[in-house]
Amino acid sequence: MELSKIFENSIDEFEKRVLPQVYVSKGILLNEAFAICALANYVKCNVIIDSGTHFGRSAQIFAKYGFQLVYTLDRNLSERAFARLRNHNNICMIQGEDHDIIPNILKYHSGERVGLFLDSTKGRNACIFAKELKEQYPQLKMIALHDQCRQHLLKKYFPKSFCSDDEPFLSKYWYLNKRDIKVVKTITKYQPLLDDTFKGFVVGISI
Repeated sequence: MELSKIFENSIDEFEKRVLPQVYVSKGILLNEAFAICALANYVKCNVIIDSGTHFGRSAQIFAKYGFQLVYTLDRNLSERAFARLRNHNNICMIQGEDHDIIPNILKYHSGERVGLFLDSTKGRNACIFAKELKEQYPQLKMIALHDQCRQHLLKKYFPKSFCSDDEPFLSKYWYLNKRDIKVVKTITKYQPLLDDTFKGFVVGISI
C-alpha cells in the first residue's frame, strides 16, 4: 500500500485516540508522532520501544494510540515523566543505557512485532546502531529516528525510508502541530512551529 493511503487511513483514529496533547520542550511533534503510529500499526507492531523518555510525551502518545506495550527508557528518568505516565498501565519505564537495554527487550520479545523510536542516541551513531539492530533482530519491524532535519542520515543507511518533512506529508499533516495545547507558551524557543517555513525536527522511519 502507498504511504499516502496508509496515512489517510490512520489519521482519524490517531486524532480520536491521542488528542488533545500538551506540548513539552524538546518533545516530538504531533505530525512526527502520527507518522510513527501509522506506520508501526501498518506493520502490526504490538510492542514499541521509546528510547529517550525526557518528559514522557512520545511514550504517552504511543500508549494512548493503543499499542499493547510501550517500553520507555532514559539514562535519567525524571519525576515529571513519572507524573505524566504513571496512570498508563501499558507503559514500562526503565532507567539505563539504550545500547544495553534495547537488545535485551528485543530478545525478550523474539516472537512478537516490535517498533523502535530512537531519540536518545543521535546522528550517525543512531543510524549505525539502528542498522545493527535491524540486521540482528528480525522481530524489529519499524525503526524511527528523531532529529533527522540536517542530513537525512537515515536515508543513507535505509534508502527506502520515509522522513516527516517529505512532501506531500508535511503540508497535509502539519496542522496537527497547531492543535497542541499551550504550544506558543511552552516552546518560545521554537516559535517557528507556527510558521509554515519550519519543517520540524524531522523523524525518519524505515519499515
